[in-house]
Amino acid sequence: MEVIDVLTAVYLLSLVSMGIVTNVRPMYVNYWNIDDHNSSEIIELSDTFVVGMVANQIVIMVFGTFGNLLTLIAIPYVRMKYGSQLSILQLNALILIFHLSFCDL
Repeated sequence: MEVIDVLTAVYLLSLVSMGIVTNVRPMYVNYWNIDDHNSSEIIELSDTFVVGMVANQIVIMVFGTFGNLLTLIAIPYVRMKYGSQLSILQLNALILIFHLSFCDL
């Protein structure tokens, strides 16, 4: 159970950091001045900012791939082993979850 707690904490931390990083970018634009929106000026980002964004995307990609693979492995296993005991395993929604996990890879 400790592994699940650690993975949950890391996932939530990545969500928070992604929210912070993606909301820092709009600070470079002055929303009250319409001329800033129409200019073709390129805004330079610091190297640490870019490294942070890339690292965040890599972490999300690794955890997303791991979660989707776990789902793709677990659904057929549980359906074969406990299919008659759990009626929810017979629903079409389970096929949808399986398909979404496969497409998300």
